[in-house]
Amino acid sequence: MTDPGSKTMRQIAVESPAMIGVLEKYRLDFCWAGDKSLEAATAEAGVPLETVLSEMRLALTQCRAEQADWNTADLDVLMQHIVVRHHAYMALFAGPTSPMLEIG
Repeated sequence: MTDPGSKTMRQIAVESPAMIGVLEKYRLDFCWAGDKSLEAATAEAGVPLETVLSEMRLALTQCRAEQADWNTADLDVLMQHIVVRHHAYMALFAGPTSPMLEIG
């Protein structure tokens, strides 16, 4: 990945899913505020850009599992991934609003 500091957080998450955990760790919103550059988002959050970039490099190095290509994945597989990975994450941090996140 070349110069992730100038890419949008959405681009980073789509191109390198291994970096999503780092974005989540620092609560850098790559979904609703995904159009912000990583540089702008870290400055706004008061997180040193170099710290995030360093952890992103480490995440890429440590990522041994093959990542799915979400641009070509079946819709059912993509939806299951979103529910398991992201809805569960949101429920964990949503507090009293978490019952509203349940999918029935």
